[in-house]
Order: sequence, then C-alpha cells, then structure tokens
Amino acid sequence: MSKVIKKLSILFAIVLSGTISVQAQKSPQDMNRFIDALMKKMTVDEKIGQLNLPVTGDITTGQAKSSDIAGKIKRGEVGGLFNLKGVEKIRDVQKLAVENSRLGIPLLFGMDVIHGYETIFPIPLAYHVRGI
Repeated sequence: MSKVIKKLSILFAIVLSGTISVQAQKSPQDMNRFIDALMKKMTVDEKIGQLNLPVTGDITTGQAKSSDIAGKIKRGEVGGLFNLKGVEKIRDVQKLAVENSRLGIPLLFGMDVIHGYETIFPIPLAYHVRGI
C-alpha cells in the first residue's frame, strides 16, 4: 500500500504543479508535506478516481454517450481525459474540475497522436515530441 501512495504522491505533484506554483518553488520537504496533507483529505474513491482516464471528445456512441463525465469530474472520480479536442472544451472541463470538485485537483489531458492522427500521413511526431 505504501508504494501505491508514493506513486500517487508523485502523480499529484505533477498534476498540481500548474496550480501550486508557490508550493512548487519550496523545498521537497514542503512539497511532501503538501502532498501528504492532500492524500489524507482524499477518500479511497477519489484516490482511485485520479487513476481514471476516460475517453471523451466528440464520440457519440456507446458508453461515451451515456456516461456522466461531468458528474464524475465533480465527484473526483476522473484524473484526466483522453482525446478531448479544442481549447474551449478543455478549459470548460478544467474549470469544472478545479472549481466544482471537492479538492480542486486539475485534470490531465491526453491525445492518441501516433495512431491515425487526423488521418495525416506521415504523422507530425517531431512536432509533438519536441514542441516545434
């Protein structure tokens, strides 16, 4: 169990780095205390929820259509979203996570850019890797 908590602590440090810039500039001991305090506040469901990365975006069939992503984000049951496109959409769900969830933990966002990136071949992999 201790290894799981340590791994979650590292994940939270990465996730929260954007919202706790003052904390990130302090010593590693201060960061560890902050993360330990956050972990103590979290329920088991919220800890498990931070490991969830559901697929979202413009999918309109099956599970994605009937799922309650917004409700799950508010309840802290989602740690990030996969394949959500558009600055406005990302900003809206990030605002939902930070302002409407109990602990205000920001979401991570991921994209599947290696397989079928916008049907462009070859894919612009160097752009994504090096940030050109």
